[in-house]
Amino acid sequence: RLQQVAAPADLYARPANLFVASFIGNPGMNILPVRVVALVPQGVRLRIGERPIDVGVPEAARADLRVDAPLWAGVRPEALSLGPAEGSLRVHVEAIESLGHEHLVYGRLVGVPVPAVAIDAVGAGDIGIELGRVVARLPSTQRPPTGAELFLQMRPESLYLFTPSGECLRHGHPGSIEP
Repeated sequence: RLQQVAAPADLYARPANLFVASFIGNPGMNILPVRVVALVPQGVRLRIGERPIDVGVPEAARADLRVDAPLWAGVRPEALSLGPAEGSLRVHVEAIESLGHEHLVYGRLVGVPVPAVAIDAVGAGDIGIELGRVVARLPSTQRPPTGAELFLQMRPESLYLFTPSGECLRHGHPGSIEP
């Protein structure tokens, strides 16, 4: 089924849904379960694991959001970086792929439950999304050992938001917090 028609750069930057977001890019976008904890001016406060994060959302999309509503957040591997423990995602490193100038660090989220009902609703397995799995693109100077636990931080402006059914509510824009 045709999901979206656009130039490759537009598909990468503005995916219409989870399928397009996970299909375009190598590796694909990380998809994380999140929950709305508050409505804030111009957006929402989300909880990703133990971390609260404020994200701008278009007014039309914000009107349909409710406190405690589940959503999906997407973040590209290059938008993750090593960070302090506070305010970061805790990840257990499962594998490292060395590419010379950079490493792809594959891991599993620690302390972030993946809701089974939502997995079925999105059809995540059908479109190749492995929920709870995270891939980070790190410089070659930052190579954590396999089996280690590390902390990855992300900028609020780099997050994409998706409805429980997979429709994109907000596109990430590195360098900007505009929805």
